[in-house]
Amino acid sequence: MIFMAQKRFKTIDIFRGLAMFYMIGGHLMDWWIHPNSRWLWYFLIFLFSWVGAAGFLFVSGVSGIISYRKGIMMAEKSDAFSLEMVKNGFIFRALLIVLIGLIFNTCIAIALMDPGYIWTWFVLFTIGISLLLTVPLLNTSKLTRICISGISWIANHILFSYLAIYAGQLNIYGVLYHILFHSSDQDVILGFFPFLLYGTVVGDILLEVSETKNPIERKEQICKKLLYPSLSIGSILIIFGLWVWYPNYDIKVLIHPTNFYWAIFSCGVQLVIFSIGIYLEEHIKTEKNYRFLFYFSYYSLTIYLAHYLLFFVPIRHQFNVINFWFFFIPIFVVIGLVLRMLYKKYQAKIAVKTLIGIISMILTLKIEKTKRNLSKSSIKMLKKIYFGNLGFKK
Repeated sequence: MIFMAQKRFKTIDIFRGLAMFYMIGGHLMDWWIHPNSRWLWYFLIFLFSWVGAAGFLFVSGVSGIISYRKGIMMAEKSDAFSLEMVKNGFIFRALLIVLIGLIFNTCIAIALMDPGYIWTWFVLFTIGISLLLTVPLLNTSKLTRICISGISWIANHILFSYLAIYAGQLNIYGVLYHILFHSSDQDVILGFFPFLLYGTVVGDILLEVSETKNPIERKEQICKKLLYPSLSIGSILIIFGLWVWYPNYDIKVLIHPTNFYWAIFSCGVQLVIFSIGIYLEEHIKTEKNYRFLFYFSYYSLTIYLAHYLLFFVPIRHQFNVINFWFFFIPIFVVIGLVLRMLYKKYQAKIAVKTLIGIISMILTLKIEKTKRNLSKSSIKMLKKIYFGNLGFKK
């Protein structure tokens, strides 16, 4: 729940836009490319899987904690808001994403005629559950969140190795496997929750340095608190991940969501790329050259859900590594132009994440109205502030 206007970091939009570009592109390649050319799909996943669902959760953690912290600051300075309202807004937002994820999963289950897919770790469901798991950790230290992320990745690796033999069995271990790893090639919770959680650590650091008013001091703080630590830690994670990977060079194993070394390698790449992006954003003023990815970021949930309509285009597994691009590139250009048109005409009014924000705001105000007996004028003021931040005139 967003309570106040805030600086929009271009790097966050670019990173989220790249994540959407990769996920949609990966799906189109999976659906359309011929099995004989599938090596290209595995090769691109090996190179860029760090920016897909993992990158989307990471940047969701960054933006989510910034929004939450700014809501807290607003509540501390205003009698109209309360800390509980900010937290409730965060929880409702997570619950609504879980609900959308379950609806999406149900549609997949119906299409595949397999009710087991209702509980599957597709990215929307994973993000919603990850946000809920983050709630009790919002006010913990950065070190605590980093440690929990590492423990979760280790547990993910160990538990999968132990429980995989029980897949499909009707016993406690089989049920536990289904809860944690169905389907294991998707965005399993123990493997992807850490990306969102350590993203909150990066978000906290970014918020701290961005509050420095003096431009020179702010640049120094970005280097000291974000860039240098991210480059050093990220480089170590990348080198270690690749070094351990190498003896078992099976690409299907390397990119598997339960692979601990894939996780730390992806974490390292994200830290390096994101921190460099923030550094360049502070030193190089860009206005329009990132706009294409901005639209994919702004309508991320909307376009993610809508792109599944392309699944029904009757060109399944017909393209090779060359003619695929003659369809892929024009489709993305058209999508970008449509999103640009929608943004200019409607902005946030048709974005799924806006709808989620509105509903979470309504639910939060209903609770507050009951607890604090808020007046109509107070509720009207809160709605005006919220809708104003979303771009609505009323």
